[in-house]
Amino acid sequence: MAKKIGGITIPSNVGYTGSGWNYGGTTYRPLPASAQGVTGGTAPVAAAIADGGGDGGGGGDGGGQQQRAPFDFNTDPGYLAALAAEQAGYAQLDAADRAARERALVQFGDPTLAGTFGISDLNPLTAAMAQQATTSGISTLAGLQRQRDLSQQNIVNSLAAHGLVRSGDLGWRTGQNQQNYGTALYNAQQGVLDALAGTARDTAMQKAQLHTNTVNALTSAYNTYVGNPDYYGMVNTPAAPAAPAAPKAPAAYTAPAPYTAPATGISYAGMGAPPVPSAPRTAAPVSRLAAPNPYRFQTARNTRF
Repeated sequence: MAKKIGGITIPSNVGYTGSGWNYGGTTYRPLPASAQGVTGGTAPVAAAIADGGGDGGGGGDGGGQQQRAPFDFNTDPGYLAALAAEQAGYAQLDAADRAARERALVQFGDPTLAGTFGISDLNPLTAAMAQQATTSGISTLAGLQRQRDLSQQNIVNSLAAHGLVRSGDLGWRTGQNQQNYGTALYNAQQGVLDALAGTARDTAMQKAQLHTNTVNALTSAYNTYVGNPDYYGMVNTPAAPAAPAAPKAPAAYTAPAPYTAPATGISYAGMGAPPVPSAPRTAAPVSRLAAPNPYRFQTARNTRF
């Protein structure tokens, strides 16, 4: 049954039937998802949101961006340089500290004190040099021994001048001389150990500074990694261009059914049914009333005043 809306008559065979739009007996259905550029049953925007916007979850600018790789400090040049400087510095400081200990041992002139001076594996050449320094009289030990011998000789000469060489005073003065030698030897050893302790302290401080530089370089590398998404495996790879769609084969041509005129009964092949004539439009009624004149009382007002 035809409907009339706003003075326009709409045929009953025109409207939306649920499966598509119907007009003149022909149903027009919407294009399928594949024809609208949607594949896989999911809209392109929904698919992009589902995979994190196309950046692999990295939160970048898209375009096939890969996910950020784990932090690897072994790839930072600043850290590697600081680590190499630390290792080289450690080796140099250890060598300098050992050289200072060996030099102190040779100057003191007693190879048996190698363990006391912190040298566990004494080089035979170093031991021979220490012994030779004592034999030559140029070492600290040789100087103490010479001072002891001179004091002992003075004691004997003094007592002999008074005829008391065989008295008990000789033994007592000799004991005092040996005690003075032992005290001087102990003080000399403590002086060398104090000097070596100062050298060890300076070496430890320099090693600590080298290690601090390495830690600072590692911290800087991590801050650089956090603040720059393009570093350490965060590479932007351009997305591969989409393959062009294969051209669709033209639809097979179907000839329209022959049309038979109802009045004459003549059949016309290949013409098909005539189009449905559009519904006649009814013009909107036009009001015939004259528009009121807004100035009709103007004359009366002008005359009154």
